[in-house]
Parts: sequence; structure tokens; C-alpha cells
Amino acid sequence: MKSQLFIVVFGAVARNWVEHRLNEAFKLILSNHLPTQIGVYVAPPRKSRKEVKFPPFFEVMVNMEQFDPLTLDGLLQKAPVE
Repeated sequence: MKSQLFIVVFGAVARNWVEHRLNEAFKLILSNHLPTQIGVYVAPPRKSRKEVKFPPFFEVMVNMEQFDPLTLDGLLQKAPVE
């Protein structure tokens, strides 16, 4: 079974760590022609607006204050269903 969603959690890590994970996931998905959706879940601590800006093909869910499961809905609705 293949994953329908790939979510990178951007918490107390450097942005370049997140970028590296996203790049690796993107390469894997493209090279294997997978229908996997990619998202970035922005968790605490607070980050600047610049830090949480990603290319438009990544779904970005911002929850720097507290967990809100509704922010995951956008990505979950875009996930392919088999």
C-alpha cells in the first residue's frame, strides 16, 4: 500500500530541515508517479510569515498557537481515495 498523504511537521526545527524533507518527499513521489499529497503542518513555536511561506503545491496548515484539527481538513479532502 502506498501513502496518500505526506505531512512534514514544522515545529522546533530549522526551516532548512523542513525544506530538505519536502524536497526528498517530492523527488520520491515524482520518480514513482505517486498520487500522494504533500503538506506542511506548522506547529509551535511561533515562526515568521516568511518562514511559513512555501511553494503553492504544498498545502500549509498553520497551528502555532494550539492544535486545531480543522486545519488538516483541507489536505485530507485533497487526498486521493482508492
